Amino acid sequence: MASLTGGEGYQISYFVDNHDFSEVNERGGTFVDIGGSHGFVCVDLAKKWTKMKFVVQDLPKTVNSAPRPICEDASVAERIRFEAHDFFREQPVKNADVYFFRWILHNYSTPYAIKLLKNLVPALKPGARVVINDHCLREPGSENPWDEKLIRSMDLIMLSLLNACR
Repeated sequence: MASLTGGEGYQISYFVDNHDFSEVNERGGTFVDIGGSHGFVCVDLAKKWTKMKFVVQDLPKTVNSAPRPICEDASVAERIRFEAHDFFREQPVKNADVYFFRWILHNYSTPYAIKLLKNLVPALKPGARVVINDHCLREPGSENPWDEKLIRSMDLIMLSLLNACR
């Protein structure tokens, strides 16, 4: 996967630098990274948005293996908390401002992806954002031949291994 995500456009800086969370930041709002692994996305966001709070959710084994402290900068680390959560169950963090899926939905077929999103509904408040940061396939022939082959191959791998389409 690193060979696919190591290229231009996949770095987390593209997300951090190009999404405006200034309103959420000003009110000290909450950002929930669903399936957030060891929290590296939230660390970068917390460095930029200094008033926001962050929740990193993943399975217990992943959460327990995350580095502590998450960051050397205490003003960043104190605003990030980890929470064990199976995203096939109802979202436990209610009334957050942003719910974030990065590289999650492409792992699942449509019925399962819909279930993940439906699990958010009871937690959503008016105006909450659901942000999906994933790769969408373009029309055949719109990429250069090398990228086209790589992307279509990954799509077939995802389909055969996980019954999911990218």
